[in-house]
Amino acid sequence: MSVTVQDVTYLRDGELELQASVYTPAGSGPFPCLLDVHGGAWVRADRHSNQTLDTALAEAGFLVVAVNFRQPPAHPYPAFAIDVNFAVRWLKSHAVALGGDPTRVAILGASSGGHIALLTAVRPFDAELASRPETGADAAVPCVVACWAISDPSARYAFAQQTGNARLVASHEATFVPFTRMEEANPRLIVERGDAQRLPPVLILQGTADNNVTPAIQAGFQRTYQAAGGQCEVAIFEGQAHGFGNEGAEGTRLAVERIVPFLEQHIGSAVSAAGARGGS
Repeated sequence: MSVTVQDVTYLRDGELELQASVYTPAGSGPFPCLLDVHGGAWVRADRHSNQTLDTALAEAGFLVVAVNFRQPPAHPYPAFAIDVNFAVRWLKSHAVALGGDPTRVAILGASSGGHIALLTAVRPFDAELASRPETGADAAVPCVVACWAISDPSARYAFAQQTGNARLVASHEATFVPFTRMEEANPRLIVERGDAQRLPPVLILQGTADNNVTPAIQAGFQRTYQAAGGQCEVAIFEGQAHGFGNEGAEGTRLAVERIVPFLEQHIGSAVSAAGARGGS
């Protein structure tokens, strides 16, 4: 299936202007929608980081919107979380114009973007995170795909210290200012404290050869989430490194084969949209 890509501005606020790339499947839609939050240890990269995975998911029939957001150190937490909360609401409000279905909007995040996606999902109505002007929609989502996610920033910070990864340690410290905000913004701890506003189903993708975040960290998040009554699946990929879904055809295939059935279960199949695959 062919995919078209267009860039749009999803947020203008004074001098701030944030861009999104919209990956639209062939066909007439309306398509189920997926907001993509990129990784980069919070401080690096942009909306093009998951281009390979975003294209593959659009080829599978999902309208994917990959967004930029403000980044540390110039903009520490909660700036990026405020932007992503707004982006979910913006996508719901503009889905029809983009060819999407506003009632079927999920969120995907990779690495640090997985942290942001999980945070957005469990605290969609947080007064601080939802502080941008109303869009006519809320930020609640029916499910979350968290790819090699920083599901527990505190545990990953400790892992980075233990393994001598000074770059990741510095990224954490630049992101959460004061540093106590890291625990405040930790999805696992939010759930453990009973502060989650929603517990949508979560799919975590994790490789065993990841030197950035570990399967044990994901298992810890899963236990906490399930203990609170939420659904959380951790899909383990033997021998796969951090970011494998964007690194080569085989890694992308493995990721898409797990993501698509999960999305279809929770936001419906693209086939259910009239003519969605008619142009393939």
